[in-house]
Amino acid sequence: LLNFMLIEEPNNKRVWLYLGHQHFAEGNWPKAAEWYLKFSECADVTPIEKYQTLTYAARALRNLGDSRQAIQCDLTALELYPEWLDAYLGMALNYIPAANWDKVIYWAQQARTKRAPDRLIFVNPLDATFNVPVTLGQAYIHKQQLQEGLREYELAQKVRPTDDVAHNIMALKDAIRRGDIVRGVKAIALSLLEDKELVKLRELTKLLP
Repeated sequence: LLNFMLIEEPNNKRVWLYLGHQHFAEGNWPKAAEWYLKFSECADVTPIEKYQTLTYAARALRNLGDSRQAIQCDLTALELYPEWLDAYLGMALNYIPAANWDKVIYWAQQARTKRAPDRLIFVNPLDATFNVPVTLGQAYIHKQQLQEGLREYELAQKVRPTDDVAHNIMALKDAIRRGDIVRGVKAIALSLLEDKELVKLRELTKLLP
C-alpha cells in the first residue's frame, strides 16, 4: 500500500516516513536509512520528528557498519534535544566498531546524565536502565577496568537478569579473584627474594598451579 501511495503521491513526506518505519521493522537497513534521511532533510519537518528519524537512521546505519554517517545523524539529533539520552547512547554505540573505548565510555556516561525522550518518541525503555550500563560494562572490560565493569553489569542485572549478564558477572568475579591471587603471590615472591629466602622461593613455585 505504501508503494502504491508513493506512486500516486511521490512528494508526500508522510509516506517517506512510513516507508522508513516499515523497512526498519523488516530489518531492511539500507532502505530504512534512505527514507529516514530523505524525510529528515525536509525543511518543514517538526524537530521531534526530525530527532526520531535521525536517531533511527543512525541505528540502521550502525547495522550497515556505517559508523561515520551514524555519528553525523546522532550529533545532529542531540543538537535538537540535548536533554534526551537516545543520541548520546547512539554515539557510544557508534564507537564500538572502532574499539575506541574511551569515547564509548564518555558518551555512555553522558547518556546516563540525560532523560528519556517525551512519549511522542518511539523509544526502547531499556536504553536508560539496561543498555547504558551494559555498554559501559563492555567498554570497561576492554580497558581491563574489571571492578568498574562488574559494577555496571550488576546494575544491568537488577533491571534485566539475562543469562549473558549473569555469565559476564561470574566471569568478571573470577577474573578479579584470580588477579588478586596473582598479585598476592607476586608480593610474597618479591618479599622472599628481597630477604634472600631462595629455598622458600623455590618451595613457593611448587605450591602454584
